[in-house]
Amino acid sequence: MPKFTLAERQFIKSIVATASLKRLTDNEIIAEIQKHLTDKEPVTRNYLYRVRRSIKKDSFNWYNNLREAKYDYIQEFKELINGIYWLQKQHYEIIQSTNNQSIRQVSLAELHRLNITLSNYLDVMPDILTNATLPATSNKESNEQRQQRQEQIILV
Repeated sequence: MPKFTLAERQFIKSIVATASLKRLTDNEIIAEIQKHLTDKEPVTRNYLYRVRRSIKKDSFNWYNNLREAKYDYIQEFKELINGIYWLQKQHYEIIQSTNNQSIRQVSLAELHRLNITLSNYLDVMPDILTNATLPATSNKESNEQRQQRQEQIILV
């Protein structure tokens, strides 16, 4: 198995995650990695499996951290919105400061896209604030959930 630097391992994770979303086969993913890391030996299916397992573990840990620190994900959501505000400000400045029509058009199009994204975020914000706790990751139903379900059945 080839030895990879930390940067290469992160790059491979990125390729595997993107390729998995595109539903590429293992052989296609391996070819994509090899295309970018030509000076290394090709990765094996076993290595690819370990990378996928690592991605799942990282995702699970990220979700658990957000679930346990109830309001941290609200803070992350707020940072996303603040990032959009900052990008909007930058595009407004570009539009005001340039005389080049093609640059202004590109900036206006991007500003429109940012407005739509911001609108979508603001549409879901009340739901996020109302449901300030994320559901548990366990498949087991809690006693409280079971009791509520039974009460709903009785009411019907």
